[in-house]
Amino acid sequence: MQCEGPPQHRDLPRCVYDDCLGCTIWYCCKNAGERPNICRPWTRNSIVDLSTVRCPRRSTLDLNLKTHSRYALFVLGPCLLFVGFAVGWKTSRLLVVSADSEVQLKYLYNKGTASDSVRAGVLDTLRKFQNGYRRRDLKHLDSFMESLFPHDQDTRAIGTGFNEWVTGYDSVTRFIRTDWRVWGNVQLAVEDSVVSSSGNVAWLATTGTVTFPDSSRPIRFTAVLTCQDSRWLFRQIQFQWDDQPVSFLELMDNRAWPQFSFR
Repeated sequence: MQCEGPPQHRDLPRCVYDDCLGCTIWYCCKNAGERPNICRPWTRNSIVDLSTVRCPRRSTLDLNLKTHSRYALFVLGPCLLFVGFAVGWKTSRLLVVSADSEVQLKYLYNKGTASDSVRAGVLDTLRKFQNGYRRRDLKHLDSFMESLFPHDQDTRAIGTGFNEWVTGYDSVTRFIRTDWRVWGNVQLAVEDSVVSSSGNVAWLATTGTVTFPDSSRPIRFTAVLTCQDSRWLFRQIQFQWDDQPVSFLELMDNRAWPQFSFR
């Protein structure tokens, strides 16, 4: 192979010196087929000892770049993985799929089997319940409870949150007090409720929303009532969100996308 250096050296054979740091240097050597200790670099006019030739600036830079790249991957890799996981987890908790208004209306097509008189009495109790949650006046909480819940019988309230399951008149009172203090504005579809009954027991189901300062969420509300002294009183009430975090299958189904929202 002929040297690619200056014209005066092109008649000389070429050898390659490659050091351990990856620096490649081309030399025009005097002896073809050998790797002599004495070579003349085509970039210089002087004879140099090949064993002393190094590219400290270039090779050190290459080494530093490789070292820093590996260090960056070692440090940034887990960080990016954690950030990606955190963002994905937060997004998965905020992005929900919920029943649209048309679906909620279908819940209430069937108005139940209760007679007109029973339905009227149950809805009257539900209206008082709705008014209490709309006003959220803690000064009237005691009278609210006395008019809607039996004091000396088994009563129960089940909420939307973790461990929100309380039994007993006093516990239900505390449950509702907490709702009025810190929860959103509850609006139930009172007049469209599904009401059924058997004897002196009635049960209802309806939909609604809970509105917060910057968002709202759909809910389902169910209750069991008994008739005492011509009054329908709650024995059990339950709130349930009508949305859920988006699953992977729902994310892949474009038919569900119109029902996505951030909460």
